[in-house]
Amino acid sequence: MNILWFTWKDINHPEAGGAELVNEELAKLLVKDGHHVQFVVAGWKGCKSYSERNGFKIDRVGNRYTCYIKAYFHYKKYKNWADVVVDECNTMPFFCKYYVKQPTVFFIQQLAREVWFYQMPIAIAIIGYMIEPIYLRLLNREKTLTFAESTKSDLINLGFDSKRIGILSEAFTIKSAPSPFYWEKQCEPTILFFSAFREMKRPDHVIKAFEIAKETLKNLRLEMVGGGSGPYSDMVVSLIKNSKFSDSIKYHGKVYDAENKKMIMGRAHFICCTSVREGWGIIVSEAGSQGTPAIVYKVNGLKDAVKYGDAGLICERNNPEMMAKKICEAFSQITDYNKLVLNAFETAKNVNVNSTYGVFLQFLKEK
Repeated sequence: MNILWFTWKDINHPEAGGAELVNEELAKLLVKDGHHVQFVVAGWKGCKSYSERNGFKIDRVGNRYTCYIKAYFHYKKYKNWADVVVDECNTMPFFCKYYVKQPTVFFIQQLAREVWFYQMPIAIAIIGYMIEPIYLRLLNREKTLTFAESTKSDLINLGFDSKRIGILSEAFTIKSAPSPFYWEKQCEPTILFFSAFREMKRPDHVIKAFEIAKETLKNLRLEMVGGGSGPYSDMVVSLIKNSKFSDSIKYHGKVYDAENKKMIMGRAHFICCTSVREGWGIIVSEAGSQGTPAIVYKVNGLKDAVKYGDAGLICERNNPEMMAKKICEAFSQITDYNKLVLNAFETAKNVNVNSTYGVFLQFLKEK
């Protein structure tokens, strides 16, 4: 089977994340089974327009904004080759069903909704927020794949047929700890933020929550892992350096080494996640694989990743004050901690692309 896959990023893109990792893993499995995969993605300054790896191929056309139009014209190159086309929506779909002659599968990571206001200028954000439900309804007859039950519910509310929506597992590449209690936790109560310093991830909320909780938990410590470029990232680093509790904050910067990543995650007591919205919240599962439960905002993706409270704590309100309250509760109810560790570890075991590859392949094969 020849699979043409439209999406705006591949794993080498400077802004690549968990979604691109899943794509790579699925593509590798497809190639292993004898299928042929061709990605069409956006390019970036200085990138190669074409590359091959792990048996699949990648064409890079246009940029973040122009790739959707360029992909339409680029399709002519493959219109007689492809057997099925994947239209992956990461904020914007490619609307393949309106010009592709082959069967199409709509693959959506998450709805953007509030994310528009964190990642785009206000004028664009307002327009995007208003038209998103409209353009998604134009695709509600498509076979659809997504990652979380909460996203599936959003799609059903937009008229998608629940029977034509498949749920896939996310993926991560670090190896799980041998056991849920493998890592020796820090001597002092420690919370962790581990993600890109982007507006929609809201690392500043974790810093503020830490400062509030620190007034009660005098020995509380915070570890910050991540980074980025631009004014917002610079602001977060400044908040770390200028915090009145800066001597209790350890800033690691970006961490790429897998063993170091596992150790940092495994030794923290909780990972704190304050995103506006996620397709899943893969960092929750990565931390869970090292025996570290999460404290999360009550948003799509994150609440799915902690099994709606079974494998972590969920804030009733999405603000630093409530996060601080949950942090204090978490360490005052330490008798329940081992149960959370076990649940987080067991939940993470199920986050594996191999376990849902069959669902993905079935959707590609169905006419």
